[in-house]
Amino acid sequence: MYMISKRRGPAPRVLRSPGANSYRAELAIYLDREDASERPPKPPYALLENAEVRQSLNRLFHGKCAYCETPVQDFGEIDLFRPANGAEGTGGDIFYQHYCWLALDWANIYLACSDCLREKRNRFPAEQRGPVRASVAQLRRLERATLLDPCSDEPFEHLEIEPGGYLTGKTERGRLTIDILDLNRTSLVHDRATTMTLFMSAQTPLEMKVDALRPEAPFAGVAWLALMERLPSNLARQLWRQRPTSRHVVRRLVLRAFADGGGNYNYRVPVPEAERRRYVKRVTVRNFRGLKKAVLDFPPRGKEAKTAGSVVVLGDNGVGKTSLLQAVALGCLGPRNAEQAGISPRWCLTEGEQRGEIAVEFWGTERTNLVRFDSSSELFEGQESVPVMVLGYGAYRLAARGELGVSGRGYDYRVRSLFSERALVNGALGLRQHLTLPNGVPDRDRLQDASRALNAVLRGRAKASLGEDNRLIVDEYGRSQPLDELSSGFKSVVAITADIMDVMYEVWNGMTSAQAFILIDEIDAHLHPSWRLAVVEALRDTFPLAQFLMTTHDPLPLRGLAEGEIVILDRNEDGIRLERPTVRAVNGMTVDQILTSDLFGLETTLDAETADRLSRYYSLLSRPIQSVGQQRELAAVEAALPPEIPLGDSPRERLMYRIIDTYLARHRSERVDKLSQESVNELVDLFEAAEQDMIRQDREGQV
Repeated sequence: MYMISKRRGPAPRVLRSPGANSYRAELAIYLDREDASERPPKPPYALLENAEVRQSLNRLFHGKCAYCETPVQDFGEIDLFRPANGAEGTGGDIFYQHYCWLALDWANIYLACSDCLREKRNRFPAEQRGPVRASVAQLRRLERATLLDPCSDEPFEHLEIEPGGYLTGKTERGRLTIDILDLNRTSLVHDRATTMTLFMSAQTPLEMKVDALRPEAPFAGVAWLALMERLPSNLARQLWRQRPTSRHVVRRLVLRAFADGGGNYNYRVPVPEAERRRYVKRVTVRNFRGLKKAVLDFPPRGKEAKTAGSVVVLGDNGVGKTSLLQAVALGCLGPRNAEQAGISPRWCLTEGEQRGEIAVEFWGTERTNLVRFDSSSELFEGQESVPVMVLGYGAYRLAARGELGVSGRGYDYRVRSLFSERALVNGALGLRQHLTLPNGVPDRDRLQDASRALNAVLRGRAKASLGEDNRLIVDEYGRSQPLDELSSGFKSVVAITADIMDVMYEVWNGMTSAQAFILIDEIDAHLHPSWRLAVVEALRDTFPLAQFLMTTHDPLPLRGLAEGEIVILDRNEDGIRLERPTVRAVNGMTVDQILTSDLFGLETTLDAETADRLSRYYSLLSRPIQSVGQQRELAAVEAALPPEIPLGDSPRERLMYRIIDTYLARHRSERVDKLSQESVNELVDLFEAAEQDMIRQDREGQV
């Protein structure tokens, strides 16, 4: 960590724009209500991601993460040091009002790497929180036991670095910051060790050591910590505060620190700690059910930078979408939990194969989860290096009418409905036990959090609230009723939401701080189109730190997905393959455009008879040489096509459409949303051939 100057300069203009002022007015109304249980308005990420903000932060933080000094340049994430979407305390309590008023405060906006941001999320412990609407300067004076602030605190007073790159805390705040940000992750320790080796070595030239202390140098904070450790403490403290920039002064300090020659190489081998929860980065599947080989990559970030990206998988019936979800769940569970879930290794194995495996990689660590299975054993082999709270829901996900027994409501994982159509979902029945205190009195804070979460997923279609008896009720079309008595449409969404909350409340006190890996097969099942349009966004708003893997046949749930979050599962000659579509994002596309893109591959959304005619039209066009009979048939089919399919009104338009249709006909099995140079050349050849054909026809007509 390298302390950044407190003198930031003026805020970027976009933070003073009409859009920014409108958000501040919305915040003022929210804060005036003084309802500490209500979620604040979402921060305006579009303003925070503005190019002017990014450029200013890159200059201020020298293109490095404010917390770990990893070089990020143009790939850095925008972080609100004091979170604006509900601060999570040490015990998991959520302080919803804190610190939403700082969302656009220039002094609260930092540059961070994806790994630090995924670890930090909304966690911001404090012994005593400052008053609402307090400035950043006031909060720095008033609040205690918080994370180290790279723009305020002196790292030298709280942290020390060992030659092997391992960071330790001198103070409780230092230890807290290392733990929350996971500042001793393997890649960081390696990079810091490289810097330490260069800086501490007696063979390193003086000028190279001076260069290592420049603010823009990689891990300059590490070099400064090492330098301070070699100087008298009083001098070190004074120098750290002044942070001299004169190369002459820095050179003298290095000469004094290394007057005795080489550095200290008493490496400490850190004791491995239990692995923390991580986001899934990649899943590799071999010989699981119908999947001979499949590799599924998750984007490094989701809609918000604090989470890794989620994925929605598209594919025809029977191509293996459910098998993919089952394999991912199995890999996350690890061998021991997979056996406890009642899954048989032989059931997993592809027919005719002797062995298979599933490997799961995670963001922020080199550790992997591995599950192996073969035809000769009734036991799984492998390792569970990273704990994953994995929740899986099959296409049926029937809600239980009575609370399930212990075997049906495990809290480390819950995946049974992915593997069995008869498995029931605990839903609202399981949630009830988390809404009362040990003495049986209703837990008002938990009830309020649950109603907030349910309202986030209902999105105005119904209203969850606390009844007179402190029970959660939902007002549906003017009727107030308990969660387990809702109509089937609402029950489908509420049951899965309540079931996720049932598991998460075992670990977290609020849904905005809860992290899990949630798998849902056919997310569109049982839902009205209006629900399908919003269900993915609703779940992500309700569980903002969760990572999702979903499947669907429907274009409607794709709305709002970020680039890289849509994957197509398809069959080819070598088996099943996963690939990213050429359509990068579906925002702004109509349903017809989505259906006829390579996401779904339909030639038309018109009726079946028209689709058959269009298919025959393309079939005839695809033939380079046509007989007289085929030419007549082509003309007849073309004349029978409805006006909704444009063929051109003028000779110029007809020429253009005929060439485009001919090209598409010849490449019907390929993805042509993005043209290669070869394709462009082929189209040029088609235009030239058509031009010659028209000239020939004109000459024949003149004769």
